[in-house]
Amino acid sequence: MPDSPQPINGQNKFENDPANQGVASPADSTPAAASQTNVYAQAASGQGGATNQPAGNSVMPMTPDPFPVVPTTNGNMGPLDSRRARPERLSAGGVTALVLGIIGTVLSFIPIVNNAAAILGVIGVVFGVIGLVGVFRGKKRGKGLTIAGTVLSVIAIVVTLGMQSATGKAMDSASRNASSSTSQQQAKPQASQQQKSKVPVEYTNALASAKTYSDTMHMSKQGIYDQLTSPAGDKFSPEAAQYAVDNLQADYNANALASAKQYEETMQMSPEAIREQLTSPAGDKFTDQEADYAVQHLDQ
Repeated sequence: MPDSPQPINGQNKFENDPANQGVASPADSTPAAASQTNVYAQAASGQGGATNQPAGNSVMPMTPDPFPVVPTTNGNMGPLDSRRARPERLSAGGVTALVLGIIGTVLSFIPIVNNAAAILGVIGVVFGVIGLVGVFRGKKRGKGLTIAGTVLSVIAIVVTLGMQSATGKAMDSASRNASSSTSQQQAKPQASQQQKSKVPVEYTNALASAKTYSDTMHMSKQGIYDQLTSPAGDKFSPEAAQYAVDNLQADYNANALASAKQYEETMQMSPEAIREQLTSPAGDKFTDQEADYAVQHLDQ
């Protein structure tokens, strides 16, 4: 059996001894190593204490990297970023609420049509609430437009209810005026009573309502007729409504001018847009001559 290799000058035993780790081995006991050890010792004694420089063959400690590299969300390597990623998708509920709120607010000022404005406002509020929930949870963006859409939807509902309340009060006032007018007519001479009795009560009531619409809401002749006969309005017969508009003493030019000024002040519409609104079949239904008079006298 061949002889095992013998350690040279006890070097193998010295290197395998854990107690001797970090201490110069006999192999390092050369003049150059001794000189290097003396330099470190002199530096330590000159500073009055231990030095951070390694002695002998000890390994210098590695400084940890102050800028660790971590994977980013896209799989690349980059610096750690603790900021929260901004949602990329705009809130669909907020956009829907804004569109419905704008349409509902515009329609809420138009009689009869504002019944649909209230429905649009309610739907807009529902979509606005849904959009706000998504925004506050950080899943969607567009907080400003979502709040604006919700507010406009609420305004559409409030304006519609206010207009309908004003219309109801006007109708009650018209009914009281009609009753008072009937009482006054009964006090007149018998001949006058017989002449008045030929006019049905429905006709006189329609005339009183038409006068209220003209004086308080500044409606056109065709607009008053449609309001009197509308299933969602006064529900008078066509004959009673026609009698009312034929016997109504109203200045429709002045009504058109009053409506035009209201559009200019509250909705900041241009003269041409006001003209189209006044003559539109879905709008105020004034004649072209009445609309021209209103636009020409806007500054007066």
